[in-house]
Amino acid sequence: MVLLFLGLTTPAWAYIETPTGVDVQVSYTEPTTTEGGAPLTNLQKTTIYWKLDAGAESAVDVLAALGTGGAAITKTISVPLAACTAGTVSVQATASNTFGESVRTPAVTLAVARVQGCKPSTATNLLVK
Repeated sequence: MVLLFLGLTTPAWAYIETPTGVDVQVSYTEPTTTEGGAPLTNLQKTTIYWKLDAGAESAVDVLAALGTGGAAITKTISVPLAACTAGTVSVQATASNTFGESVRTPAVTLAVARVQGCKPSTATNLLVK
């Protein structure tokens, strides 16, 4: 089983706004056993599947740190997001060896927004009579 969680313990730091979107941090632990419970000896990679709202799904492969699994993995995913918009990123992960790919983890979601510079400018021509 692959454990998956997003962000850090403080929600305000769960993602970082960038000039083209947001960077989301995905963290999980590689599995150490097969579906049958035997020790894993040939882990090749894990795959992170993500999408923004109902958009197209993307996949990022992460080479296994060890064939036996167990490594704590942290990967930053750059999610394109237009300025002054918000959305929800959904993430799942799998693990693969020479015999195939595991089932996906349950989806984990994170609300994101690009809000820097989106407030209205100050009112002008203010008068008091």
